[in-house]
Amino acid sequence: MAEQLLTAAEEQFVGQDSSKNPSKIPQGYLAAAVNVSFSEGVPGPRWAGLRRSITLPTGGVTDPISNVTVPYTEIFRQGRFQAFIPYSFGSQSYLLVVISGVMFLIDELTFAASVIPIQGGGSLNETTPRLNWSSAGNFLVIFDYPNRPVIFDGITARRSDASLYEVPISVIGAFNQNRLIIGNAGNEYTAGDPVGNNATPDAPITFEEVLAPASAFLAQVFQLPTDYANSKANQITAMTFLQLTDTSTGIGPLLIGTRNQIFSVQTQLPRSQWQPAGQPGQFASIFVNNAGIAGPRALVNVNSDVFFLSTDGYIRSAAMSRNEQNKWARIPISREVKPWLKYWDKSLVTYSAMGYFNNKI
Repeated sequence: MAEQLLTAAEEQFVGQDSSKNPSKIPQGYLAAAVNVSFSEGVPGPRWAGLRRSITLPTGGVTDPISNVTVPYTEIFRQGRFQAFIPYSFGSQSYLLVVISGVMFLIDELTFAASVIPIQGGGSLNETTPRLNWSSAGNFLVIFDYPNRPVIFDGITARRSDASLYEVPISVIGAFNQNRLIIGNAGNEYTAGDPVGNNATPDAPITFEEVLAPASAFLAQVFQLPTDYANSKANQITAMTFLQLTDTSTGIGPLLIGTRNQIFSVQTQLPRSQWQPAGQPGQFASIFVNNAGIAGPRALVNVNSDVFFLSTDGYIRSAAMSRNEQNKWARIPISREVKPWLKYWDKSLVTYSAMGYFNNKI
């Protein structure tokens, strides 16, 4: 029976539209589909799932005051989820899962987990609801605010070294143009070096251009052109980069989101041109107004566009939102599936995550 229904649907299927009452949907459309996937305009069964068991290590974390040890198995299953990070070292791929400050490195082939300690002792901040992170060339940087970031190098982890002018205390970041761009808990941001120094030859974990006393760009920190002093709604929520194919647009590859706006930053220019004359500290222009990005992972690159979850709970396209700036209305691309989104708790959208695979979001 299911095969007959799918065959009939294939013959007349046009698309899905949940924005209207089902009785008012045109011929060839459907209002909703459960356990159905659409590929090249043809409905079919959804992708199958595969459940895998993770082998967790023995041992645990001992509280120095009570001397009670909490097993890693209990932390993994019942602790505070903080980050889920794809990570590669050489030809091997891993999943780095951070739970209650403990870093579990999971082999994608064997699904065996090992606990990665921070050299010198200590753990990540276990009280933070989510830990932001960014790749940085051969490194992975976890922003452990208000502590110094943790740098993954191979399968070892350490705190950034202030004496080597490595990544300073920061909340969020993104990597492109061989630089690590970082932001604070407000609306300020800066960038690392495209090349390292003798002590840290592998950029971009080095911020010598900004931190070293003799640097030509000493203390070069930029601020979004927002009224942050009167409204914390304008603090940085996300950073990403446009994968541009047309460089003649004048739109920089770096996008910085707040709750209400998205800004474009032309980081592809030489650093000497980053600070416009007469605008000290400002290096960004509004790309999208009245539509911001909900959270650090609530966005994904799709070709030369960025799809993002806005703070109102709708999914939008950065390119479409920009093109609609001069129109009466801005229509989210998730309009056709509105009923599936309208019951979301909007206070939780900041924790949302988006991914892109096989032409699906």
